[in-house]
Amino acid sequence: MSVGANNRLANTVLYLLQGRPDAGLTVLLKHLYFSDYEHYQKHLRTITGAEYVVQKNGPVLKNYQSELKKLARQGLIRIKKVPVVGHAKPKEEYERLGEADPNAFSKEEKETLDYVLVACDGKYGTELSSLSHAEKGPWKLAGGEAAIGAPIPHALFRWNENFADDADVKRARERAKRPEIAAAIAAALAET
Repeated sequence: MSVGANNRLANTVLYLLQGRPDAGLTVLLKHLYFSDYEHYQKHLRTITGAEYVVQKNGPVLKNYQSELKKLARQGLIRIKKVPVVGHAKPKEEYERLGEADPNAFSKEEKETLDYVLVACDGKYGTELSSLSHAEKGPWKLAGGEAAIGAPIPHALFRWNENFADDADVKRARERAKRPEIAAAIAAALAET
C-alpha cells in the first residue's frame, strides 16, 4: 500500500522505517525530529510540517500517539509490543507495511532524510534523546523539563546559530579595545 504524496508525515515515517526497520518509538520520534530540525536548518522549512512539543526525553511530535495509531489504522504501519528483558513495560516497535510515495520528497528532502538515517545509524533511544537535549538546542530554549507540553516553535531550530562562539567573543573583545568603541561602551554604561 502506498500513500499520496501530500501526506508529509506518513511519507516521512515510511521513508524512515525503510531505512531503520528496527525502530522503536523513541528512535522513530527522534528520527522525525532530527529530519525536520536538519531540514529547517538548511532550508527554513520542515519536511513533515508537523509541530513539536517539549517532553521529558526531548522534543516530540505533537500528538504522536494519535498520529501513529492513524497510520496503523490506514494499514501503513504495524505497531508491535515487544517484551524487553529487565523492563516491566514492553517496547513499541514499528513495522512498515506501506511504501512512501516516490514523488513525495524533493531532492533536498531526500538528502536530509538520508543524512539523518546515516547520522543516527547504530544509535538507540537513550542516546538519541540525549542528543536532542543540546544545551543551546530547541528543547532547552523552549523550557526543557520545566515546560513539559510547551510548543517548540520551528524558529528555535535555527536559534542556536545566533549564539556567540569563541571566535565571536574574541572579535568583540578586540573591537572593544578600539578607542571609539570603548568610548561608546562607556557612554552607554553611564546612561544606565
